[in-house]
Amino acid sequence: MSFAAPTRERNAPVLPLSAMVDILFLLRIFFMTASVFREQEHSIEISPPEAEHSRPADAQPAAVVTITQDDQLFLGDVSVSFEELRNRLIALVEQNRAAGRATSLVVRGDRLSTHGQNIRVTDMAVDVGVERLSTAVIGLDDG
Repeated sequence: MSFAAPTRERNAPVLPLSAMVDILFLLRIFFMTASVFREQEHSIEISPPEAEHSRPADAQPAAVVTITQDDQLFLGDVSVSFEELRNRLIALVEQNRAAGRATSLVVRGDRLSTHGQNIRVTDMAVDVGVERLSTAVIGLDDG
C-alpha cells in the first residue's frame, strides 16, 4: 500500500561524489606520507641498542636524525655535518612555529656510536627549540 500520489516521481538515492573524492584524496596523502617515513627509516642500516623499558612513539616525527657506528650524521637519508644539521633544524623549528605545530625529532643511533655524539645531537636539538625529542631503540619482549 503506497501513500504517495501516483503522479509523483520518485527520486533515486544520490551518492555524494565530492565527499568520496575528498576522502580518497586524504587517504592517498596519508599512505604516501606513511610510506615515505617508512622508507626513510630503513634506508640507513644501523643496529639500535636494546631497551628493557620502552614504549612506541605517539606520532610520526617531523625529522629523523641517524647516527651511524662511525658517528656520521644523517638527516633523513642525507649525510650532514653537525653545523649543517643545526642550521636545518633551526629552519625546521621556525617553519613549524609559523604553522603552529610542535617540532618533533627522533634520534636513531647505532649501538656502536659514541654516547658523546648522541648527547651532542640531543643537546643541540633542545638548544634550537625542538619540543618533542625521542630516542629510537629496540624494545625487548616480556616473554
